[in-house]
Amino acid sequence: MNKKGFLPVLIGIIIALLLVGGGIFYFVKKQQTVSSSVDAVSTADWKTYGNEKDGFEFQYPPKFKIDPNASEVFFDITGEDNQVFFSASADPIVDAHGVPLTFEKWLKYYGFDEGYKRENRTINGNSWLRLEGSGRGRTFYILVKGNMMYSFIMGYGAQNRPDLLLLQDKIVTTFKFTSNSISTSDWKTYRNIKERFQMQYPPSWKVVENVSAPYLVKFVDPLREAKPGTDQSEDMVLVGTGTIKPADWEKGSGSVFWKQDYVTGERYVRMSAFDETSEKIEEKIQSSFRFLEEKAGWSSYRSTTDQFDISYPGLSALNFWKLKQEPIEVYTNKLLFDSRGCLISNQKNPLEYIGSPLLGGIQFCLNQSIDRSMGNVSLDYYYTTFKFGKFYVIHLKSEGLCTADSSKSSDICSLDNPSVQSRIRQDGDEVALSFKFLEPDQSKADWDTSPADWLVYKHPIYGYSLKYPRSFSNHDRGESGENLIPPNDYFEGTTFHGGASFITGINDVDEKNCSMIPYRSTQELARVVKDGQVYYKIQTSTIMAGDPRDRDLTIQYSAFKNRVCYQLTLSMYIVNPSSVYSNPEEILNAQKQNIIVEEKLKKLFDVIAQTFVVPAN
Repeated sequence: MNKKGFLPVLIGIIIALLLVGGGIFYFVKKQQTVSSSVDAVSTADWKTYGNEKDGFEFQYPPKFKIDPNASEVFFDITGEDNQVFFSASADPIVDAHGVPLTFEKWLKYYGFDEGYKRENRTINGNSWLRLEGSGRGRTFYILVKGNMMYSFIMGYGAQNRPDLLLLQDKIVTTFKFTSNSISTSDWKTYRNIKERFQMQYPPSWKVVENVSAPYLVKFVDPLREAKPGTDQSEDMVLVGTGTIKPADWEKGSGSVFWKQDYVTGERYVRMSAFDETSEKIEEKIQSSFRFLEEKAGWSSYRSTTDQFDISYPGLSALNFWKLKQEPIEVYTNKLLFDSRGCLISNQKNPLEYIGSPLLGGIQFCLNQSIDRSMGNVSLDYYYTTFKFGKFYVIHLKSEGLCTADSSKSSDICSLDNPSVQSRIRQDGDEVALSFKFLEPDQSKADWDTSPADWLVYKHPIYGYSLKYPRSFSNHDRGESGENLIPPNDYFEGTTFHGGASFITGINDVDEKNCSMIPYRSTQELARVVKDGQVYYKIQTSTIMAGDPRDRDLTIQYSAFKNRVCYQLTLSMYIVNPSSVYSNPEEILNAQKQNIIVEEKLKKLFDVIAQTFVVPAN
């Protein structure tokens, strides 16, 4: 190398080292200064705030006064103006609609990625992010743990307040998680493949999927579960879809407390609990809600001969699946199946019965076999259902390699891992859930849903009005209103057993009770404003006492004006098909028809409700 050219490079290196060394020295010195200043703050007279629900506590100065009306832990700082405050909170990392985000995406979503000075600090083993914005008047400490975010915010107005920031630094050093926080390390995971979400729940709780609309699933503590056919209270979490009015925990009937809130803009939970411990568990269940990612690389298959559709993963999508070219096998020989409808094995590896899952409205018999021959392990799942005089078998085969463990003189096979087996079973359920029979809609398709040709009814005394199909029969209910009954031919060609009527009337109740159905747990579905008048759409579903599997469904559209509650009600009584049929195929078909008729009645009710108008004066 040219010596003359080497000298400037050497000088540059020396200068860079000096700059870097000076920077390191300055950083260490600054950290030592901050630490010594914080250590000098005495906490002898400080108070302790404990949050049992989220499992943490911290200390704070006595001049910080907790605001009992705030939705989070909010402190007014005595003697300061209203721009000075301190708050603490524990929240899931989600956007404004409740959709989960990564922490970095959360910072960007709420505008913390620009204009704030970021500094990472490790305090008592916890990794905090400190955000300080020049001229923004607020400084944040944020700790991320799992899907939760713990934050401290100091607001100090337009002026820089090093004294308050020092107190904030000190408060963070007193933060700690408490031992009575609820651990979810052993919780189970529930996946709803159809609705694309998952939630966690305690291992001692159970999952109930056979719930009435608008609910999707229920988590319930078996030790505090209501008896079938009753309206008893219970420790439970219901996940629903629709519109609600969020409400914090409040006392209900008896000794139970109720709460309902959104988990996203499309899903909500309704919770009931007998004590604070149950409330904390249920809020943990609520906070675990996550949407499932869409599956990529899946293929679809349709058989018009055997009348079904199915989707399944390609080999690139899931390493474990090995499918035949035909993803399903169809049999007509009943001798190959047992009394439960499960495939009988004629191979050297017997089939083990796993259960009878109801997936997508179709009842399957599920069994499996495990083959450990030839140095590999093979896990086969068989999902079997019956329709059109045929047995449909979804056969999914997974294979895993085995490696020798010389220390134990045995083989280690990937499919012997319970977590791997659980994942394969979940994917198998998703394939079975995609299975659909191809059949025409047997319910009557020509329902009259065009109000243009409908009849008009106007109450002669109370002045409310609506339109209804000409084919409906009109039964006078006296002074209150009318009972409108759909004709029998609305249900021709179906296996629907039950009844329905559309009831109009008025009710002598106050405004609060106008949007409720007496003596029942009511779910608000929507609020509609027409010509300045608010209309409430509410629903309740009740299991009938005579047969726990029979139920009635009530949807009500109401408005309160001039001290009168005006109501339009759809009342449905639905008979359980198993009390009518004995053949499993007929029962499953009737269940499907019940759902079709129920949804049509709901849509017809919505059209009638659009024409329902209360008097102007």
